[in-house]
Amino acid sequence: MHKLKQALTGVTLALIPCLNNSPDAIDLLETLVREELAGWLPRNPAAPAG
Repeated sequence: MHKLKQALTGVTLALIPCLNNSPDAIDLLETLVREELAGWLPRNPAAPAG
């Protein structure tokens, strides 16, 4: 099927592995986001009412 699509469209696609597909990568992203948002978001947000 890939060869047929390539022949019809002239486009070749390549699979690039996801950069965030491991627990370590998710931990890194969480750390970066928390550091960048420091001072913008409360450290311990109040629990939702209900």
